[in-house]
Amino acid sequence: MGPSTMSALIILAVIGAMAVVRCVFSFLRPIITYFLLRHFLSKRADLKKAGDWAIVTGSTDGIGKAFAHELARSGLNVFLISRSTEKLMKVANEIESQFKVETKIFTADFTTVSYLYKIIKLLLLPRYRTWRVGTTYSLLPVDYLFKLPRVHAKGQC
Repeated sequence: MGPSTMSALIILAVIGAMAVVRCVFSFLRPIITYFLLRHFLSKRADLKKAGDWAIVTGSTDGIGKAFAHELARSGLNVFLISRSTEKLMKVANEIESQFKVETKIFTADFTTVSYLYKIIKLLLLPRYRTWRVGTTYSLLPVDYLFKLPRVHAKGQC
């Protein structure tokens, strides 16, 4: 074999090795992401330092309910807020039986009552809040839409 053939073989070997590494990494990536990094990069241990209670709005369905379950799994007591008392009681019972934490419920419609955020602050004064209330934007007044970024970014009105 000549030097040019040897160089071509080395280049092909490097390309083949890179392809194998890429395939192995793409196979292991979900395992690394969901099992290893989840435990090493999780801040679950730090949540209790913020306080014993977390407030979750929109906590009867979707991402709000998922947040409530995850916070309870972390050992926080959960103050659940939503429009439906029946759904709130169901979620509260689920959380209390599954995670052995305390829950409180508060029925509120955030589209009609603007002072609720201030009342919630005074009720428990937790340092960890999750605002997950959903709404249909086509039905809201324009001035309310300008307040939304501030509520979601700072957790306050």
